[in-house]
Amino acid sequence: MPLIMMIQQKIIQDQPHVKETLLKLCDEVRPNLILTTGGTRISLYDITPD
Repeated sequence: MPLIMMIQQKIIQDQPHVKETLLKLCDEVRPNLILTTGGTRISLYDITPD
């Protein structure tokens, strides 16, 4: 496995899909670190409503 691997995934407006995608990534790739961006701030509910 390479020292650094970057995977980009775009998930739009679907909280359950965000959770499913991150869990699948953890199971399949087993990363040491996952960084996500989006929403308005870092919190439990970091999703920007329409």
